[in-house]
Amino acid sequence: MTRAIFENGQLNKYLSECKTTTNLSLPQLAKAISVERHTLNDWRRGKLLPNLEKLLTLSKFTNIPLPPILETRPDSWGSSKAGLIRQQKYGCTFSIDDRVKGGHNSQIIRKVNPEHYRALGCIVANDFIFGYSPSILKRKECNAVNVVVTGVNFVSYLKSIGLYVGDKVRQQVDVPNWIKSDPELCRWCLRGLMDTDGGIFTNPYQINGKTYVYPKTCFTNASQPLLDFVYLTLKSNGFRRNNKVSRKIWLHSQAESKRYLEVIGNSNERLLKKIR
Repeated sequence: MTRAIFENGQLNKYLSECKTTTNLSLPQLAKAISVERHTLNDWRRGKLLPNLEKLLTLSKFTNIPLPPILETRPDSWGSSKAGLIRQQKYGCTFSIDDRVKGGHNSQIIRKVNPEHYRALGCIVANDFIFGYSPSILKRKECNAVNVVVTGVNFVSYLKSIGLYVGDKVRQQVDVPNWIKSDPELCRWCLRGLMDTDGGIFTNPYQINGKTYVYPKTCFTNASQPLLDFVYLTLKSNGFRRNNKVSRKIWLHSQAESKRYLEVIGNSNERLLKKIR
């Protein structure tokens, strides 16, 4: 799949011409080239770089030639127009080599203070609440530790307090009632779930041709009981501007994302920098 880059506003004009010439709506045009309606809208607004193959299909369908293509990019580069801005600014192409380089840079940062990162694992061990002593295994290849708890009795104990063995999505896993009954434990559980299946993302948008970026928080999971738990826990802690969309729960407001870090917390420095 190839992504196409056009001069600003040209694709929007082209799609408008396609609508006028064929007397079809955008949803009908989207159906004709086998894409979702919102995808075509994202192309029109410049939110996503369009799929060149689909545009060529549209050109053939409408018999209207495409506007001049300034540049093409492989799909692995990323479909977001914001990615183009990042690439122009930082020279990053999001290739495999770049991702490897990013991993190396992460290790360099960890080498500055390796004991700090190892201590994070030890904190988990010291705060372990089930009465079992985990093993702390230092990894030779990187500045990290593995916190390992083993034993048949331990697994049996976890099952006895409401935890599950196996795939959480297939079993539609829920949070145990003994956690739900304690507001503080609910906040800790929410933090753990968000650290695992959520995060803070930068969301670019345009007004009058000017690009703005603001952070928002999202939790994604295919287990409906977990989605309900996250939604209700956020609501009970005063987060009103949160909504469920399919398998996602969003905090759309920058103020709400900042407040989430204050009320619930997060130890990921990379995410914290997006809010500061």
